[in-house]
Amino acid sequence: MVEPNAKLASYIKRSCPHFTTYNDIFGKVNLGSKRYDFILCSHVLYYIEEDHWLTTIEKMHRHLIAGGRIAIVLQSPIGEVANFFNWFTHYDVNILKLWHDLIRRYGDDAIEVRYFLNEIMTESLDDMVTIGLFLLIDRRFWKCRDKIRQYFELHHKKDDCYRMTQDENLLVIKKS
Repeated sequence: MVEPNAKLASYIKRSCPHFTTYNDIFGKVNLGSKRYDFILCSHVLYYIEEDHWLTTIEKMHRHLIAGGRIAIVLQSPIGEVANFFNWFTHYDVNILKLWHDLIRRYGDDAIEVRYFLNEIMTESLDDMVTIGLFLLIDRRFWKCRDKIRQYFELHHKKDDCYRMTQDENLLVIKKS
């Protein structure tokens, strides 16, 4: 497993000692000749400059066995999480361009696209604010904690919890 977050990588090493865990970004990890049947790239591309996405995906593709798959999960530019995100900043992942580029590189038969919904639910406003700060990625939003609290209080407070639906896109690449 490649995990750039030091705390999460440490947790994974303790919880799953049978996993090989690399605390680094995928582009810097040397996997040698190892091959895999499945690679999950869930909400990772946001942390990589867009002009490096295809080279990163190509490196993943090289480590697949024939018939193996890469699953790339990205936030949809529509929905409640996107509305939250766009309340504070204005960046949408260019999913259509990525989809187009993947088809050009790997062929239409190798690419599958799915759309799905996740529900984010917390019992406390503080926990929802923490999740919101994580979703915004950039630490400069930490100074907006009070505004984020107000946003969740106004838009996502339910009787007994805070709830937000996350629309997501799944791009799957199959290696022939």
